[in-house]
Amino acid sequence: METCDTHINEDEESTSFLNWPRLSSPSYSPSRPAPRWVSVLGPSQVLVFPNFFSVQDTNALIEYIQQEMKVQIDDKIDPTKPRPRAVPRPGYAFRDNDRIQFQSEEFASMLWNKCGFRDRWTELWQHPKWGLESVQGESITSGTRNNRRVRHAVGLSRNIRFYRYQKGQSFGAHYDESVIETTEEGETISEYTVLIYLNGERDSDLLGGETVFYPKGKKAVPATSNNSSSGKQTKKGAKASKTSIEPITSDSNNSSTSLSYILPNGGVAVKPERGLLLVHKHGDEFVICGAAGGIGQPLSLLLKQSDLITHLALYDVVNAPGVAADLSHINTRSKVTGHGKEGMDEALKDAHTVVIPAGVPRKPGMTRDDLFKINAGIIRDLAEGVVKNCPNAYVLVISNPVNSTVPIVCEVLKKHGVFNPKKVFGISTLDVVRSSRFAYEFSNAIDPQATRVTVIGGHSGVTIVPILSKIPGQSFTKEQLDTLTHRIQFGGDEVVKAKDGAGSATLSMAYAGARFTNAVLRATVAGETGIIESTYVNLLADPEHTADFRAKTQLEYFAQDVEFGREGVSKILELPTLSAYEQGLLDIAVPELKVNISKGVAFVKDSSKI
Repeated sequence: METCDTHINEDEESTSFLNWPRLSSPSYSPSRPAPRWVSVLGPSQVLVFPNFFSVQDTNALIEYIQQEMKVQIDDKIDPTKPRPRAVPRPGYAFRDNDRIQFQSEEFASMLWNKCGFRDRWTELWQHPKWGLESVQGESITSGTRNNRRVRHAVGLSRNIRFYRYQKGQSFGAHYDESVIETTEEGETISEYTVLIYLNGERDSDLLGGETVFYPKGKKAVPATSNNSSSGKQTKKGAKASKTSIEPITSDSNNSSTSLSYILPNGGVAVKPERGLLLVHKHGDEFVICGAAGGIGQPLSLLLKQSDLITHLALYDVVNAPGVAADLSHINTRSKVTGHGKEGMDEALKDAHTVVIPAGVPRKPGMTRDDLFKINAGIIRDLAEGVVKNCPNAYVLVISNPVNSTVPIVCEVLKKHGVFNPKKVFGISTLDVVRSSRFAYEFSNAIDPQATRVTVIGGHSGVTIVPILSKIPGQSFTKEQLDTLTHRIQFGGDEVVKAKDGAGSATLSMAYAGARFTNAVLRATVAGETGIIESTYVNLLADPEHTADFRAKTQLEYFAQDVEFGREGVSKILELPTLSAYEQGLLDIAVPELKVNISKGVAFVKDSSKI
């Protein structure tokens, strides 16, 4: 089976060596009317359009693919040896099909303009049932980031892929992410994947090869997802019988051609058919656990403004539906849903990113140890929810004490065999924000927004080590350093005291959390490079660049500058050269960090014995 699509993934890229065929323009008439869109999961999650490509075009593309595959794949395989097996990679869907991939604005333009996809998409946009105006909270087009009120489709991604499935091959359950590209229209963001089938069962010896989609919250194998898909194995011979299915048919051209069938659990399997066009929505779901709390509400408000989030799911034991209803009136890109005490699984199901500000705030006289006793169980249970529902998600932890709660999350993931150190972060950005602001207040010679102060260590008290010696054009006396450092390390106490028992730092923490979260999304969703933030991470996220530091300090977790990539942590940057004063602070921080880390690790291990 051969397919063509234009969605983005972070796998390797190849080059097209041959000239692709020139495809024909559609030709419709009263005797041959255009087919119609059919919704198979929706109303606008998955839609298909029959006979988008002619038989002539599909044959030409298949011939092209086979020639390309021969040059790029087949001729490189030793026929006397078994075909190399694909090796599963953590964080990636298993795929053993054959693929060629190339970047071509010309090919994308040919599909969009000459082949008539632009006209078909306009029909979909204006459809009385599935159009944007009729589907509340859903967007069915790509559009510029700067035009938030009215977006319009501008074309297809230039990233083109051709897939070939041979007997027994498959593409595992996964969801596609949005990507930002720069075009003549400005910055554009994708919202749908376009998939075109080049052959099917009715006109070839193909058996199987369905693409399976599952609605949110449905349990299934392959994986379930609001926006997930799984290519079932291609096979020859007798097809396995299916029971309890309901066919979905197209009535175009007065025919009754079965396009897909419903599985017993509510999933939909789309059958490959020559020339069939399929579009499915991307899966950029974002979950805030603790969304109705003091940090969660302002954080939700700030993230509602992100162009990189299509679905904002708010979970809390109380009031989350009310917060969601309030935010859903804001006319930005993302849909908002609220999930109460019993709705954790539904909220987390197949999430791309999970932010955890859940837990109780600090009160006057409460130490971080007191806080730990209350919040540790909450964080553990949420981590178990991540394991169950979205084990490949990026997990961003705000809940204090971060020095211990991040190890709790990691230990839970380790226990279940789904730990990826590149995807778990402790948000220590507030220390960076405070350092820049407080240094500015101490000396008006710097710009608090433009000046970034590196902060290393941890995220509480003496474990916070601000690197003030690297502020350009600034120098401080020992007395000034003592005063400034103490305020940075214990800035949270300042807020707790000022609120007089009414809470801790919530608004500034929400700001810092949104800043860090957007940095992660810009790298993992939009594919931006060179993004650096300080964060508290497991140092095995980059064992090469942290080997010496780990050997010297025996620390497993540490906060320092990290460069992000598609996979999460791309690189943990080397520590800056420390002044004698800063080295002294680090010497004090390390043993305290070890105690904090051990406490989190022990909590999970002790819980496992219960």
